[in-house]
Amino acid sequence: MQARWSALALGFASLAFACSSSNSDDGGMGSPGGASSNGGSTANGGSTANGGSNASTSGGSNQSGASSTAGGNATSGGASNSGGSTANGGATSGGTSASAGTGPTAGAGGGTPPLSSCPAPPAGVPDNAVTALNAVNTIRLAMGVECANLVPALDQSSQAHCDYTAANANNTMCEGGNISAHDEVTGCTGFTGADPGARISAAEYKGNGWSEVMAFNDDPNKAVTQWVNSVWHRTPLLSPWWDDMGYGNAAKCDVIDQGPGKQMPATTSAMYPYAGQTGVARSFNGANEGPVPPAPPTGWPSGIPVTLYVQKATTVSHSIEVMGSNTPLDHEWIDYKQSDNDSDQLIMYADKPLTANTTYEVNIQVTIGGMPKTFDWTFTTGS
Repeated sequence: MQARWSALALGFASLAFACSSSNSDDGGMGSPGGASSNGGSTANGGSTANGGSNASTSGGSNQSGASSTAGGNATSGGASNSGGSTANGGATSGGTSASAGTGPTAGAGGGTPPLSSCPAPPAGVPDNAVTALNAVNTIRLAMGVECANLVPALDQSSQAHCDYTAANANNTMCEGGNISAHDEVTGCTGFTGADPGARISAAEYKGNGWSEVMAFNDDPNKAVTQWVNSVWHRTPLLSPWWDDMGYGNAAKCDVIDQGPGKQMPATTSAMYPYAGQTGVARSFNGANEGPVPPAPPTGWPSGIPVTLYVQKATTVSHSIEVMGSNTPLDHEWIDYKQSDNDSDQLIMYADKPLTANTTYEVNIQVTIGGMPKTFDWTFTTGS
């Protein structure tokens, strides 16, 4: 697996939004008012937007199949919301489909485990870090993905960057303009590293790879919701192959730094929205994300993005439709050929916003190692 979420930017006029990124094996493209997508640290692009409505991403490198030795393997307790079945293993050969799975959510009728099934967080971690962890793991468990682990070193690097961001908010030599939200300038208050990789290394995280997401809320629940309801930003938070995380916050700042952790097997699959999920958001404005995802012919907003996490799959067909209609909706499709995507996820979104309180069926057929697999599941939008 290669980390790709390099320098993405979200900027919603009515929201304080986010950034996420990790290093890639090749460069990307920048987005004015956001962050660039060159591997490692970002360059070009602003870090904030008026009213707290901007986002960016940047990240570090990860080698294929590599696992991390760093960090604790703890997550928090709590109560889980009810979720749908897992997508793990939800594929069959021979052209038949299956939406139940074999992952930790016991998707074949076993229900979603509660957050209390995750290991406890390390002693002494900040309450807001536990809140962010809960928000991420509630979704991961419902998807059939293993719990993320709260790692003190990643808490430290995340908090350090938010402290820097807050301390230099009105200093144009240190923040804004052509300075990426993820970068720091030597000599500015609170400097701990020029880019996320440097800060994570300074905090002595030993994992083989890194990813950083930023938001401008000072609210862990709001930030996680915003990241998850996007094309590129949800990728590292919900990925089966990114397990370690830390959270920091300050005035108008949220940061999650991530590392690969132990990772799930390469044969894992999962999806978001997850099977049986209800209350799903209906639309997404990709014009506010950088790199900007492929725009629908009708323009933004589109339907909410749908992500299938699966490695080394060759696309055969893909569709989304109102359940029982037998009428596929026009949609955009992002596979491994998209320069901003990597080999760990397939993405689609309807060209137009989805209808309220409606159940949709997604069908994606692929081959993996020459063997056919079909992923078929449903989710229901909110009002």
